Amino acid sequence: MNANELRINNWVGWNGPSHYENALVSAISKDEIFFKCGDSGLINEIEPILLTEKWLLRFGFKYIDKNDNDYITYTDSNHEYYLQLEVRRKDGKYTILDNSFDDLRAFSMVDIMYVNQLQNLYFALTGKELEIGGENEN
Repeated sequence: MNANELRINNWVGWNGPSHYENALVSAISKDEIFFKCGDSGLINEIEPILLTEKWLLRFGFKYIDKNDNDYITYTDSNHEYYLQLEVRRKDGKYTILDNSFDDLRAFSMVDIMYVNQLQNLYFALTGKELEIGGENEN
């Protein structure tokens, strides 16, 4: 994983001194990552976290049944902005859809695989951090 793929407040997997853990990034340098827990690690000790249903639910996305056998769909519950995001899973891959108009103009924006990609895209589109349960927690 490269430092340019990360932002502060991204979740990453870290092979720490005693065990593997999910860690929240607090600062980034060329070769080192600093975590909110107070530890730091080398860039080559971190890896992206695979995006799963568990992570979507932790971030506040809700499962919605759209009677579409091809996709499992989740939507974010933050309606303070006009953009409504849907995350659809098909064949193990997640796709972000802009469903702001709630009609047939919904379109695929990007395929994503990792938690930090979802966080970065969400921030780019909304200007807000995508946080777990309204706050940062491990």
